[in-house]
Amino acid sequence: MPKPTSKTPQKIQRMLALHAEGASAREIAEDLGLGHSTINGWLQEVGLPPNGGQGPRRKRKRAPPGGLPGAMLAKQQRLAQLESPVPSADIAGMLTELHEQLAEQHAFVRYYREGAKAGTATMAELDKAQIIAERLATKIAQLTPQGTEDPEKDPGNLEAAAEVRQRFASLVEAAERQRAEGGAR
Repeated sequence: MPKPTSKTPQKIQRMLALHAEGASAREIAEDLGLGHSTINGWLQEVGLPPNGGQGPRRKRKRAPPGGLPGAMLAKQQRLAQLESPVPSADIAGMLTELHEQLAEQHAFVRYYREGAKAGTATMAELDKAQIIAERLATKIAQLTPQGTEDPEKDPGNLEAAAEVRQRFASLVEAAERQRAEGGAR
């Protein structure tokens, strides 16, 4: 049986925050209680090179990442936030928030699709963005109140109405027969 994953949106978010501060993969791993090779793999999945360098860790100068990975870092952090929306008792407000997040997520999908074409993003990033968009769309569908059907177009109601009309017609016929029999005597 495979070992359950220790990867959670919260850990990814923490990893991205520490990486942005210049922490090395080993320092991030120590903070999260994981192995540095795991962190290196996670960083690779999101398209970020590990921070660090040669020499003792404590003497290394901290430098936030720059260039394309730095620009992608903000997007990765936003993806981590979208991955775990905060539940709310206000369904209408939550639906509004989810619709905004879905629109933003569609922008991420387009961004990663173009990045994959240009070779600046991986297919794993594109797949993740698409999966999150699908999850958001599913949550929206689950939370959206279902409208009531038009009773005049409901087949069950039409059948019931036909039965009621038939009963009324039978009652009217019976009453007319009874009157006719009573008047003929």
